[in-house]
Amino acid sequence: MNEFDWPVDPSFGSSQKNRGLPIGEGIPLTVIRNGEMLVVAAADAVGRYLFTGDRLWKRKYDGSVTHCATTDTAVLAAVEHGAVGDVRRSGLLARLAMASGAESWTKDLGPALVTADLAISEDRALVGDARGRVRCLDLRDGTTAWTSPYLWGPVQAVDVVAPDTVALAVSDSKRLAGLDILTGQMAWQHKFLGGAQVLRTYAAKALVHRLESKSATAALFEVDLESGTLLQAVGLKAVEGTPLLTGDDQIIVRRRAQIAKTDFTRKTLWTATLPDLPMNDGALSGQTLLHVLSNATAVAINTENGSTLWRRQLPGPPVGARPRPSGAQVCLLQDGTVLEINPAQGEISWSTKVLRANSIEIAGNVVCVSEDRQLYVVRT
Repeated sequence: MNEFDWPVDPSFGSSQKNRGLPIGEGIPLTVIRNGEMLVVAAADAVGRYLFTGDRLWKRKYDGSVTHCATTDTAVLAAVEHGAVGDVRRSGLLARLAMASGAESWTKDLGPALVTADLAISEDRALVGDARGRVRCLDLRDGTTAWTSPYLWGPVQAVDVVAPDTVALAVSDSKRLAGLDILTGQMAWQHKFLGGAQVLRTYAAKALVHRLESKSATAALFEVDLESGTLLQAVGLKAVEGTPLLTGDDQIIVRRRAQIAKTDFTRKTLWTATLPDLPMNDGALSGQTLLHVLSNATAVAINTENGSTLWRRQLPGPPVGARPRPSGAQVCLLQDGTVLEINPAQGEISWSTKVLRANSIEIAGNVVCVSEDRQLYVVRT
């Protein structure tokens, strides 16, 4: 049994129960590990010492912190004022010192609420908003370096993929755009019927997952980041969730309980049927694909040939699971048990129990489980 290191309240900084809005009912929870600091953002932004949970600073806002990103020395927080659904909501950006939580600057965004995760590259921060634009801010003083052209709808994702040349933005009008990182001008753009998701960037290229809006038909495209040229592509029929990319650049897709491996020649290399529906898209570790199933079973699949490596019965039915970068899966069971499954042999690396837990967050080698307004942390 691996007990949690410490329980804390992410909003009020108390180990006691507090009345008010539980996490998961209108207030998003963000947990970021930065060295020995754990930044927890929900109704407020709070900095805590990782090893004890001691509160080092707290920044309270009239609203909730909806997005958060960090550098080695700073926290960039997007704040939303007003109740959920209120058309008069307004936004604010604030740069906080990592060590003390002191505000270096704030920027009033008005109705241009932040709608995408904040992207930071060197001294620049890219902010996608509800009015369909991306702003580039100087992290040192909050001044606006540039504002992109209108992207035909609220920005869903933005990222710096080539620090000196290109930023990628995805809007809910199903547009994928390449922006000049120095000026914000649109270098190229594509429109997809059902939307796009950038899966990986490498060697001046991006791998983009496109999903059609009225079917489960999808495709993977390789895009040249400089010119926007669509390179090789593969169509994927009857797909659910997000495709996984193996180390040899082949593709694993899922449709309900069936998984398959394919490549850019559209050749199906193997198919396998799982005993029940998986809780997520799976976790990859080398040649092992680990799935947690709704029938309280964990199954490992060999990605070379689709064979079953091992199968393990869990102590109880799962209500959620999160893959870790190591290829392990962290599971939350109905009885409040939280455990980690090792992909090698299916062993349970650790387990503990929290009553009424409702979400799992992964922050580096830290697992955070929220229970009402409590946050429990375990280092693994």
